[in-house]
Amino acid sequence: MPALRKPRFDYRYQLKTELEALREHATLRRVPTRKADRLLVATWNVANLGVHKRRPKDYALLSEVVGWFDVVALQEVNDDLAGLRALQAQLPDYYRVLFSEATGNEERGAFIYDSRKVQLLEKVGRLAIPPSQLARIKLPGSTQPFAGFDRGPYLAAFEAGAFRFLLVNVHLFYGSTSATDIERRSLEAFAVAYWADRRRKDKHAFTTDIIALGDFNLPRIHPTDPIFKALTSRGLVLRKPELREHLSVVGGSSLGGHKSRSFPARRPSSRQATSSTSTTRSSAASGATPTGPTRSSSTTSATTSPTTAPCGPRWRSDGPDGSATAPLPMDTSPSRASFFG
Repeated sequence: MPALRKPRFDYRYQLKTELEALREHATLRRVPTRKADRLLVATWNVANLGVHKRRPKDYALLSEVVGWFDVVALQEVNDDLAGLRALQAQLPDYYRVLFSEATGNEERGAFIYDSRKVQLLEKVGRLAIPPSQLARIKLPGSTQPFAGFDRGPYLAAFEAGAFRFLLVNVHLFYGSTSATDIERRSLEAFAVAYWADRRRKDKHAFTTDIIALGDFNLPRIHPTDPIFKALTSRGLVLRKPELREHLSVVGGSSLGGHKSRSFPARRPSSRQATSSTSTTRSSAASGATPTGPTRSSSTTSATTSPTTAPCGPRWRSDGPDGSATAPLPMDTSPSRASFFG
């Protein structure tokens, strides 16, 4: 991925002040606090991680946001792992890192997770459509064939207590706004939906709790949008949250055409705070319908979409470090395939 042009000015800030502003903003946007009876998952396109020249204090700000969650899926991790390693170095030792091989744009997918709360299971790999099934990835009225993913989705299975789930880290092809590129992106979206639908119905599936998350480069959350339509055509759902107060978007989302640049946090004025509160949108692995305008908040450092799953009474924390040792059910359905970004 080509690096964005470096600003003509040297942005100077006090790390302590920016950390305080970030934490204040987390409260403003009602980002849930981490607890033993709650699993928090986020997705973040960090923008050229390993390409842009970042300072240690910049990575300290990134690690602050990562530390709010139990599992974070990262997009745009460069083949050069220096950026990911610098971010990891700012986190406590119990945060583990998992990353893929580089594909399109020399980008990797990655997961960062708190190993005290979440355990990595045996299933790790790429989402792939076998050559014999490529012809099935097709859209009504389209003659464009599906040739595979530009950036192959990276998947990994995790377990929190007795809740076993599969995360599929997605960064769909963007290209441009031309009809040909939008169609190609729609084909990739349909391929994700097709795979998730077949997998959750397979009697040999490792787990039927499948969550696709990441940067979908989705212009609009609307039934007529070709990408959204393809993504939801085989059962992937973006459902209304059971606990709306625990669901928020920090800085933006790839759902709804929202893009934001990476800037340090600024302490919001009272006017900004009111605006930020009114434009909070929801997105969750258990299914959420975003609400409100898609304006960017000026008080965050990057595009991040967090989610939390509501927990049931069977959850308990009896480990010496407060780790979870019992189920964390997300809803009562026997299996589900959902997405957020």
